[in-house]
Amino acid sequence: MPLKINFFSKTAILVLIVSLITPNFIIAKEPPLELPENLQQTKEMIIQAIRKFVQEMPSVIKNIFRKEVIPIWQKMWNWIKDFWQNQIKPFFNNLWYSNLKPKIRLVIEKIRNLFNTIIRRKEKEIRKEFTKEKEEIKKEVSRIIESLWQRLKNLLIS
Repeated sequence: MPLKINFFSKTAILVLIVSLITPNFIIAKEPPLELPENLQQTKEMIIQAIRKFVQEMPSVIKNIFRKEVIPIWQKMWNWIKDFWQNQIKPFFNNLWYSNLKPKIRLVIEKIRNLFNTIIRRKEKEIRKEFTKEKEEIKKEVSRIIESLWQRLKNLLIS
């Protein structure tokens, strides 16, 4: 019985072979590292490595930041925003509009009524005091006017 290989099997074998060969081409692109022969070559290799590191590091960090850090922070922000909109805000809205706001209005109304009753009780006394003060001010103004006239007369006569 001949072995039948269907299209899927052929594709899988081809992908397997290509995936085994491809890393060899990638590795072959960079020359292998050579051991330095003396101290000067070691120093030059270290300086070249540091220069390459300094040149490549900003772009590596930039790519890591763009591809990994920003998406994580974006997901965290979206989660917090959704949690706020769906959990915390409704809780505080319910707490404010159904519990606190009516109670605060009631307390304010009671304080207003208390002040109104105190004012009504004291209204007659306040009016009496007001009229007394008014009379005293009139008397004082008349005394001041008389004293001013007297001074003016004294100035004119002398």
